[in-house]
Amino acid sequence: MGASLTEFNGERIFWYSDRKVFGLGRYITDEMLAEMPVPA
Repeated sequence: MGASLTEFNGERIFWYSDRKVFGLGRYITDEMLAEMPVPA
């Protein structure tokens, strides 16, 4: 299973696998994205 991103009602969830059988999700906030540098 590869990673994917879902956006719904202004909330982002990053989906990824746990190396076995479970799909996990993590909320991605605007604050988290603001800390990331943009490649030039």
